[in-house]
Amino acid sequence: MTFDKLVYHESAGPDPGSVLTVDFGGIGELTLRSGLCGEVNWRRLTRPVLDVLRLKLDACEFEAWRDDNPAPETNGAGWGLELFSGGKPVKQLNGGSVLPEQWDVFQSILELCGALAEDRRQDLLLGKKPFDKQKTRTILT
Repeated sequence: MTFDKLVYHESAGPDPGSVLTVDFGGIGELTLRSGLCGEVNWRRLTRPVLDVLRLKLDACEFEAWRDDNPAPETNGAGWGLELFSGGKPVKQLNGGSVLPEQWDVFQSILELCGALAEDRRQDLLLGKKPFDKQKTRTILT
């Protein structure tokens, strides 16, 4: 599935939830907006980091995710995912307690995006240890 922007949001009851946006076009940016406090973390991502994120997201196989997941549980917890191409939505998904296949892969990518939004070194994503450019390691498999 081709997309140039991903928007993921989650909510838990009265908490307005968090929103993660990854824009692969233009300058390439990642924005994480925290629910209750409204804190916003924004980072420009390098093209190699965006390319790695794209490969990891492709492994989620979004085209196979169904858009008819049950509504969120009565406590209001839920999630939503929108994929855009050229500013137009190409896939919109919402869910509650039933999670699609590849959810664990997607969750690991969300955690990685959270780390990037907190300004941790982008070279970690590319498999390089901080302060050691000669040795490499794999962060995500």
